[in-house]
Amino acid sequence: MNIKRIILLFPLFIFCSAICFAQFTPLPIPPVLNGPVYNLNMQHGTYQFFPGINSATMGFNGNLLGPTLIMNAGQQVSLNVTNSIGEETTVHWHGFHVAAENDGGPHTVIQPNTTWTPSFTVLDKASSYWYHPHLHDSTSKHVTLGLAGMIIVKDAEEAALNLPRTYGVDDFPLILQTKEILLNGKVQYFRAGNPAGNRDSTMLTNGVRNARLNAPRQYVRFRILNGSAQRVFRLGLSNNASFYQIGSDGGLLANRQLVTRLRLAPGERAEIAINFSPYVVGTSLSLVSYANELPTGTWGATTAWIDIGGPSTPNYTPNPLNGAIFSVLNFNVVAATTTPVPVTTIPVTLATVTPIPEASATNTRNKFLFAGQAGGAKIGSTNVPASATAFAMGTIDDVIPLNSIEIWTLHGSVNMYHPFHIHDIQFYVLDRRDSLNNLIALTPSELGRKDVVYVGPKETVRFITKFDDFWGDVPYMYHCHITAHEDAGMMKQFIVTRRLYVDKSHVGLEFGSAIFPYNTLAEAVNAATDGTTIYIVSNGTHEEINPTSIITTKKITIKVVNGAAIIQ
Repeated sequence: MNIKRIILLFPLFIFCSAICFAQFTPLPIPPVLNGPVYNLNMQHGTYQFFPGINSATMGFNGNLLGPTLIMNAGQQVSLNVTNSIGEETTVHWHGFHVAAENDGGPHTVIQPNTTWTPSFTVLDKASSYWYHPHLHDSTSKHVTLGLAGMIIVKDAEEAALNLPRTYGVDDFPLILQTKEILLNGKVQYFRAGNPAGNRDSTMLTNGVRNARLNAPRQYVRFRILNGSAQRVFRLGLSNNASFYQIGSDGGLLANRQLVTRLRLAPGERAEIAINFSPYVVGTSLSLVSYANELPTGTWGATTAWIDIGGPSTPNYTPNPLNGAIFSVLNFNVVAATTTPVPVTTIPVTLATVTPIPEASATNTRNKFLFAGQAGGAKIGSTNVPASATAFAMGTIDDVIPLNSIEIWTLHGSVNMYHPFHIHDIQFYVLDRRDSLNNLIALTPSELGRKDVVYVGPKETVRFITKFDDFWGDVPYMYHCHITAHEDAGMMKQFIVTRRLYVDKSHVGLEFGSAIFPYNTLAEAVNAATDGTTIYIVSNGTHEEINPTSIITTKKITIKVVNGAAIIQ
């Protein structure tokens, strides 16, 4: 056996050995940062995933991962993000509804040895979000090496419920990741067209292998993030007992959902509550991933591709996690806590969830996901792979009017799944269909607010959303959250624009909308802000406006639809 083969198999040996000898590691609980000001330092680190073997890593304020940021809905927050990793990067507040310049996408680059200072009002509902780098062509590297952390948003609606919420006592964040780690400790990051990272056989929970938690005999809440580069988890208890799912990506569900399985694709989050009171002290059980139940075409299933004729996947086999049942977190049941008072049941009704009516949509868009076919990983607007182009920083792929309510139809690739993520907004899944147009039941997670959705091979998934509050010239992203795919170009960008209308013949209310337009161009310009497009929809000559005032104070596009505008 050559040395390369030994290096590749070493993590598998360590994994199996640890399971056999039950060498558990206490689950680390990330430290907490409370606002309204948060200081984050992106830095290099050293970490031992395996005893005595140092791995080069990255982390926020430490060697690996980052602190949990606690925020309140309606709070004005400021973040000081210092880049000490010696190369360009960004930080994206995944799931947050913020202006594009605060979103942390590829255009908001943090240069080495500089500090980025975004500030915004938290407009999101109580839920579990996360933060991670988003530099084009480096996302996979930076996240895999350890730059990721969770954000917990609290609000009055959630606070009024009788739920576990004492951090580190009955409320725990779980960051799930799988990595490929070589004999010398090197962490391999996944890149499209390169097998490095495909042998992601090291299961990590909050950064450690074989994690174990002393679980009190009561309801315990878990905020779970799939922070992996590509692996899908199908979570359940080792004894197949039921538990409640209470939250999805962007908020609490309307009602608790009794489940035995929870599927999480990369980027997705969910909140669950497990009742440990039926177990005697000393009971051992586990949260496991039932990868043997994943469908073909899902990374982590026995077969990664749905078609026999699909491309090969180097290092996918052998991998002991693929198509197997493996532990994510072991529980040792201990006595219930006395303070706070243990929650005796989970409320049936949780939050107000008001999906957007399908009939209210003002526009539709189709997005076709291509990967594994000739041309690489891309997103197109037609079903012709050759027409799809890779991500380009200078290309705006979609221009969306402010307050537009849209239905997007995602068309899955022919041979593998993709987790689709869109920035800026949360959406509601309308339906999922197979290749024969048969409806597929939505999962409990898909009954609530989402920002990532699993799109299986040959499936179509429709969602509805509203693009409100923010507009401007800085783009937002939508992309596959398999990090190597987005790095390879399976990503597009959109801007949200504000539209005002002018009709000098209009009589009545003047809101600037298509129905109640302004009478004069001057009124529209005075009301405009950066990113506004003014449509002139009436015939005739409009009043003169000094162009200098427009150019120097506002970024405005004026489009003549029916009329003629004289601007001097």
